[in-house]
Amino acid sequence: MNRILRIFASVLILVLFAMVWPSPASAADPNDVAIIANKSNPSDSITVEESRKIFLGDRSTWANGKKVVVVMRTAGTPERNAVLKTVYKMNDGDYSKYFLQAAFTGKIQAPPKEVASAADMVHYVAQIPGAVGYVRAGEVDASVKVVLTIH
Repeated sequence: MNRILRIFASVLILVLFAMVWPSPASAADPNDVAIIANKSNPSDSITVEESRKIFLGDRSTWANGKKVVVVMRTAGTPERNAVLKTVYKMNDGDYSKYFLQAAFTGKIQAPPKEVASAADMVHYVAQIPGAVGYVRAGEVDASVKVVLTIH
């Protein structure tokens, strides 16, 4: 009887431990999209709604007064598609129309800068104060900071 009680207690402890211990699924997936900002940016985190205002040009400066510089990946990348869907709530065609109209009406001076690769994105955001862009979470390095993760 004593042996059965010890086995039961051991199993119970293991079950409780498994319930409390974080699973690998709760960690950031390297394929999640990380919204990254220049390290001098005063914001350590932003919401999806704030990111929408930033990426659409509705918010043109950061809290420290630095001009927001939005950087996009070229069309067709999975990261760009995720940002268009989650942040912009648009497809590529709507995105092009939006920025054409915004430039025509004077809301913005030019559409966001585009870069071809994740390495180019990280490098550009790291070098330009006020820059914000995105890469897969597994492509982030210490030269930039993650302000939002899109799952």
